[in-house]
Amino acid sequence: WCSAPTPPAGRRGCRRWTRSRGS
Repeated sequence: WCSAPTPPAGRRGCRRWTRSRGS
């Protein structure tokens, strides 16, 4: 999934937690 910290929905909230890499 994304390289986020620990999203709630895993890859579901990937876009919201992608601010870490800005992908």
